Amino acid sequence: MDRIFMMFTLLRHIRCVNRWYAKVRGYPWLPCPLCGTYYGGHEVTGASIPQLDRPGYGWCVCFRAECQREAHYRWTAAWGHL
Repeated sequence: MDRIFMMFTLLRHIRCVNRWYAKVRGYPWLPCPLCGTYYGGHEVTGASIPQLDRPGYGWCVCFRAECQREAHYRWTAAWGHL
């Protein structure tokens, strides 16, 4: 039980460091449109979900693998393989 608690404490600390870095460097700190996890603009991976009213544009998603896969699926379904 202590190991699990320590792991979550460490992860929370890492997110705090990322939030601080984003604030200091002027990056946005926003929730992922798919899962709600907050991430900084410096962590953007390039994956995005499409904005259907603006072809070729999208909203960036967080670094989680599930969100990356979902974004790729939605982009491919909306615009094909770009």
